Amino acid sequence: MLPRFIDDFLGKQMIRMATAAARNETMMDRFYRGLFARLLQPPKENDYMTDDIIREDLGYDVEELRQYQNSRPSRFG
Repeated sequence: MLPRFIDDFLGKQMIRMATAAARNETMMDRFYRGLFARLLQPPKENDYMTDDIIREDLGYDVEELRQYQNSRPSRFG
């Protein structure tokens, strides 16, 4: 475990970097934005947006949705 002052310093630096990434005005802001995008992107095997059903928009059709909505008991009465 790092000493407390190092933890505090790193925490403040991360907040400064996130603030700069949100501004997106200077070259460093764009660098931080790209850095955060790369670090926060989930791995391919855990990314639900790469699923075939989501990517190809294979959802429920209207009739299936009506059947599902009518089969559930209503909460309101």
